Amino acid sequence: MNVVPTIRQLAERFHIEDRLNHKPGKLSFGELQRAAVARALAGDPVIILADQPTGNVDEENAQIITTRLLAEVHKGRSADTLYSLGALLLRPQVDFG
Repeated sequence: MNVVPTIRQLAERFHIEDRLNHKPGKLSFGELQRAAVARALAGDPVIILADQPTGNVDEENAQIITTRLLAEVHKGRSADTLYSLGALLLRPQVDFG
């Protein structure tokens, strides 16, 4: 079983599948942040360093990034993760579904 998701699967999980053919200048900041996190996961990294990946995005994008990043990490992937989510840790429990 291959646990490494494809680019399209990651784009779907991060809600940017309809933006795959757009140039970066045509993406919102939230879309750019979500694309950066998805791109970081695409190569099945051994370690993920995410220093406040939601620091400069709105609440909706922060929730998408946090939920999907943590869900990907908890799907049995081999990556060790070090992340700093700041105030997000004070929010209600994240659903990894």
